[in-house]
Amino acid sequence: MEEKLLFEKNKKRSRIRFKLYGSRIHIQVNEEKIGLDYMHELVGAVNEIELRYSYIKIPITLNLKKVKIVDKLTIVFLEALCNYIITECRRDLKVELKDGSYITSEGINSSVMLLLHDGSKNNIERFKKKYKRDLFKNHYRRIIPAQESADSSIITDVASEIVSFFNVFKVSEKAVYEVVSLVAELAGNVKEHTNSDCIIDIDVTPSKYSKKGEKSNTSYYGINIAIVNFSEVLLGTQLKSLFSREKNLDGRYKKVQDAYEYHKKFFNEEYGEEDFFNITAFQNKISGRDIIASTGGTGLTKTIESLEKRADAHHCYVISGNRGIRFDQDYLEYHDGWIGFNSQNDYFANVPDLSLLISSKLYIPGTAYNLNLVMKKED
Repeated sequence: MEEKLLFEKNKKRSRIRFKLYGSRIHIQVNEEKIGLDYMHELVGAVNEIELRYSYIKIPITLNLKKVKIVDKLTIVFLEALCNYIITECRRDLKVELKDGSYITSEGINSSVMLLLHDGSKNNIERFKKKYKRDLFKNHYRRIIPAQESADSSIITDVASEIVSFFNVFKVSEKAVYEVVSLVAELAGNVKEHTNSDCIIDIDVTPSKYSKKGEKSNTSYYGINIAIVNFSEVLLGTQLKSLFSREKNLDGRYKKVQDAYEYHKKFFNEEYGEEDFFNITAFQNKISGRDIIASTGGTGLTKTIESLEKRADAHHCYVISGNRGIRFDQDYLEYHDGWIGFNSQNDYFANVPDLSLLISSKLYIPGTAYNLNLVMKKED
């Protein structure tokens, strides 16, 4: 795995003070809740440990017993941190976790990190195996290695596995189809645009949740999905390269050039060039591939359209580098195949709504999607 890129790109000093006592290094997290921004501190702490104790492989205890983890993507990044400590740093690791009882992060109860509860050699080996692939009750996880992504059937195999995974849950067939299509498209993008491994991780909560104030007996699942790749290629990298290299484009690509000329007049600390190319990655028939077919690339149009249709509620976003986009159903309408991420639904003459733009303290080399979807339990 390319988790090492995550640690190479986040070298700032951490506020976390770890301690060496007994025969272990102890990292104590006292925050009430943590998300991706706090992962920046944990990555920094591990980097400092490696710098200070590079030749002494002292085992580590990571104490998260007081912490609420806010979403699926944070769980997956914690797992990546654990894998890095074990496989790259070659340190034994013990992780102490708090049970999750939140619809967006109940996946902690089925996380492969649970295997690290005692730090034993046997369970560490089980973690290393399950980190790559796991299917147990309400949890599906698979890493598609870069060397396997050339196999044209791999995405089909993954889609079939996910369909089978959902068979035990009373989720509508249409919803399952859309979830599978979403995962397949995002995994396919990793295969097509980056030479990197792709992490696919899905958990489904028990159907114990209900809407506040709703009098019916309707219950809901939380379907929590993370799709991650670690790579030097960011969400908008290939598009930025294309438009800096090619000056005489036509058709829809010429329209993107015109839009850039307008948008760059408004670039500032809150909205910049990276954000522009991120939102451009979601335009229909726009692709950053080197060879542009006459029809262009499909981008991630289907992903956005399916988000509008399938969930009773959702908390979904993408982060790449230090910037990201929050997917809000009120701003996901296309006009003639263009999406503006603003109330005007205008890509050309209006900048995106600033509330949808995310700034991340953690630099994510590659692209990471968090998709928390609330689905009604079918009768």
